[in-house]
Amino acid sequence: MSNTRHSSCFTHTHIRCVWVDLVLLLLVFAPLYFLCLGHSPFATPDEARYVEIPREILATHDWVTPRLNGVKYFEKPPLLYWIEAIFQSIFGIKEWAMRLPIVLFGLSGILGTYLFGQRIFNRRTGLLSAFILGSSGLYFALSRLIILDMAVSILITLSLFSFYVAHLENNQQKRRFYYALFTTFCALAVLTKGIMAIAITGCVIVLWATLSGSWKSIFPTFLPTNILLFFTIAAPWHILASLKNPEFAYKYFIVEHVLRYTTTIHARYQPIWFFIPILIGGFFPWSAFFAPALLKAFRNRATSHYLFLLIWILFVFVFFSISHSKLIPYILPLFPPMALLIGCLFNDWLSQSTSDTTTNQCDAFTKPPERRLIYLFILCLLLGIAASQVHLFFPEIHTDKILLKPYVNILSFCFFATALCAIPIPLYRDYTANIKILKRLSLTNPLAVRLCGIGLVNFIILLFLIPAAPHIIRPSLQPLVNVARQQRQPHEPLVAYMKYFQDLPLYARERVMVVEAKDELLFGTEVEDTTAWMISNDHFKQKLTHEKTRFWIFARRDGLARLREENPHIQFKEIACDRGVCLVVNEAA
Repeated sequence: MSNTRHSSCFTHTHIRCVWVDLVLLLLVFAPLYFLCLGHSPFATPDEARYVEIPREILATHDWVTPRLNGVKYFEKPPLLYWIEAIFQSIFGIKEWAMRLPIVLFGLSGILGTYLFGQRIFNRRTGLLSAFILGSSGLYFALSRLIILDMAVSILITLSLFSFYVAHLENNQQKRRFYYALFTTFCALAVLTKGIMAIAITGCVIVLWATLSGSWKSIFPTFLPTNILLFFTIAAPWHILASLKNPEFAYKYFIVEHVLRYTTTIHARYQPIWFFIPILIGGFFPWSAFFAPALLKAFRNRATSHYLFLLIWILFVFVFFSISHSKLIPYILPLFPPMALLIGCLFNDWLSQSTSDTTTNQCDAFTKPPERRLIYLFILCLLLGIAASQVHLFFPEIHTDKILLKPYVNILSFCFFATALCAIPIPLYRDYTANIKILKRLSLTNPLAVRLCGIGLVNFIILLFLIPAAPHIIRPSLQPLVNVARQQRQPHEPLVAYMKYFQDLPLYARERVMVVEAKDELLFGTEVEDTTAWMISNDHFKQKLTHEKTRFWIFARRDGLARLREENPHIQFKEIACDRGVCLVVNEAA
């Protein structure tokens, strides 16, 4: 097992190159990731939920007990809530400001992948890996949504990067620093999404240490100083929440960790192959190179770097695939190591193409590098055909989702354009070498020209994802809430009827009455008295009959029909409707 440690002594030239590369990556990705960040309302349910909880933290000044619509909410730890609350206190509740922390996490993942790649491989591999990660569709999309998964995935990534760099470090002082960094990121990841984070990092490290015979490398992680550092960061909130809320431990540790993973209690069961199409589509176009990249890593598993990344990818995939609770973002922690393996593969291909050789000791294939793009050519051709015929599978493209049709057509065109860049016809170096701009950019390598073309088309796809996003997410109540805020009196209640709309209290900036729809708030309503605003349908009918006030009621079409049917003696005036949700008021005396 190759397991040589690297020296920490870098030349000034190397450090300068690293800073230049970091600035270059920010110049490429920051404008794309920040573009139109506030152009759409908060997506439901996740974005609305993870902005409303911080709003209530600021309103109640309670930083220990998370609440959603005034109800105790113990599903997740509070780190992201705290960050969002701080941003709210500075910028207010603005879509761009609330998404900003997640974008910063996403950009940190790109930069961290570059730093790790150039450290354990080389500069070009680091750049290629960072570009592959940042231009992956799912990574880009989730970097612009307020969810916990991006934050915890990057913290897990940085913790594993720090651990492995500490393992390579010769300088004892710097080695201790990287182990402390590893511990800090682990603790912050636990504070973001619970013990799942430490389960992933711990299992990856133990498996790697066992298979590589590097157990000595993990002993420093258990130094008293590191253990103390971990508990100093991760433990206080858990202790305070338990002391303040006796019901916390059962809900948080048993229900949200053990039962969520081992049962279908949250109704999120998916088949074991669920993440395979997610990875293929979410990592496009680079998913076409999964097979050669993984095969290359497996054949070089005697090298510690490859073994570490391979174990990381396979464990995360298996860990979440066998879980009884699956959501698309769960698979995000394997994106950085997968980008590194593909980046290393491309680096070898580019080196092989430049040297005019057809064999490479680190490459499992003997075909000319340009020919290996056949995988991407086939994938893009199939996706282009599928996108052009998507109306056959989703007829709503011509009805309810008609505004998505132009974006689907553009996507189909981009798939075919990518296939054209990857078409298996040789590009001769004699031709590309005569193009001055390519020569100046060191792109006289024909494979580099193809990869740049593919990357450019993929950037175009990402650009068109931004305006398409509002037509994909669930409809927001923002327009209806704005109507209600303009017309209602402050004492008149807002009511969510038969459905808890996550963005209603957020845009209303107040707690709302919820009728017969406890859903994820059920546990919180059972541990304290919330009957003043979390009420039954019978209770609401009594209020409509006896209270002389107007109720501003938000309901879906079927809910509105039931409301009128069960209260025939009351007249309801329809104020506005928007995409299946109506705002009505009762005619109060």
